[in-house]
Amino acid sequence: MKASVSFCKNLVMNSRSAYKETKIGQIPSEWEFASLGDNIATIVQGKTPKRNQYHSTDTGYKIIKFRDITNSGLIQWNNEESGFVENDAEVSKSLRELQVDDVLLTATAHSSDQIGKKLAIVKALPSKYIRIFFVGELIALRALDKTMASWLFYWFSSKRGYESIQNEVREKHLIVSKATNIKLPIPPIAEQKKITSMLSTVDQSIQKCDEMVAKTQLLKKGLTRQLFSRGIKHTRFKQTGVGEIPEEWEAGPIRSYIESMKSGLSRRITSEDIGLPVLTSTNVKDSQLDIGELKYWYRDDPQGADTSNYILQPGDLLLNFINSIHQIGKCCVFEDIGRDAIYTTNLFRIVVNQEKTSSKFLNYLINHNLVQKQVKRITKPAINQASFTKPDFESIEVPLVSFEEQQEIASVLSTIDEKTGRERQEKEALTRLKKGLMDDLLTGKVRVKVT
Repeated sequence: MKASVSFCKNLVMNSRSAYKETKIGQIPSEWEFASLGDNIATIVQGKTPKRNQYHSTDTGYKIIKFRDITNSGLIQWNNEESGFVENDAEVSKSLRELQVDDVLLTATAHSSDQIGKKLAIVKALPSKYIRIFFVGELIALRALDKTMASWLFYWFSSKRGYESIQNEVREKHLIVSKATNIKLPIPPIAEQKKITSMLSTVDQSIQKCDEMVAKTQLLKKGLTRQLFSRGIKHTRFKQTGVGEIPEEWEAGPIRSYIESMKSGLSRRITSEDIGLPVLTSTNVKDSQLDIGELKYWYRDDPQGADTSNYILQPGDLLLNFINSIHQIGKCCVFEDIGRDAIYTTNLFRIVVNQEKTSSKFLNYLINHNLVQKQVKRITKPAINQASFTKPDFESIEVPLVSFEEQQEIASVLSTIDEKTGRERQEKEALTRLKKGLMDDLLTGKVRVKVT
């Protein structure tokens, strides 16, 4: 991050240029303000193959869909779910081929606010595919002489750029004739290069943080598997219902670690702070508590419930037991958030038996694949939401480990979590830096040195 900040400081200077008013606010007077249709970019609507043209093998033409675009503006080329079509000249005639420097954005979505939300810039095409096409839910912007692909990408990734796309959305669609009306600022090419180079440098640092987090998480996954099957410094093992474990361990129901389990309060909670924060499944992320988005309910419940019965204590576990099949079983440790908080009905509050375990150890155990596989088996699917029962969960078989060894295991995994936390904090700082740079540089509020 320090290198990125230094790089940016060396390029940025305060501007004393004259400014002019536009629909997006002031921009430097020497910048243009034009529509995409004013020879700024060619707009190409994708084309979706017919159902009978798809096939599952990777010997044909690759098809790129909305799901292949990541939140960081990259394309997941290896997402085989997107499929392929026949290597056939007649089939390809009706399709739209992807090109290097295409800027892809969503043109059709289930809700209007998703249009333009995800973008990707095609920096290179993988040689493993014969040809690559993109579907009708996507539009490709192809920069012409006055602009660069990277400028289009960063502008439309910004808040103002997204809003300009939304202005032309009609009935959950962005069609080419409307896209041509989208206006944007156009600095001189030399300035575009400097601005996008700076933003790209920060993006590279963010990507490195993501890669480090992924590597650390992979390390944690391997260590967790080893620690819950081999323990620490054991040499003799035995087969049990939970697999091979040290001879000194036993296998038994997870209820052995639990003092109590209780679901939360069912109410129509609100985003307005009207009394007590209410934690939901949204606040359980990556086995940790996330209070970035909170909901609220009255401390004095209008329906007569005693909310004090639902107030969480530090060390309580929150376990998601009613939700989509992908969210079921996620768990975290509640930590003090500076005020009383309660929890909603789709979560179990687990109070651990402090004589037999710690919150930290049990959280690692519940999030381990050994327990998660059994959670999937006890989960009952439904039309809207899946769920499992308290008795079924309490019967899940797990390794029963001595308290002393639990502490050692939790200490090892906590060290990895701390490393991940530092990496995520660095990413958050870089993300804030990038947002500030985009706000300033893409509108010319702050200028760059162009030599």
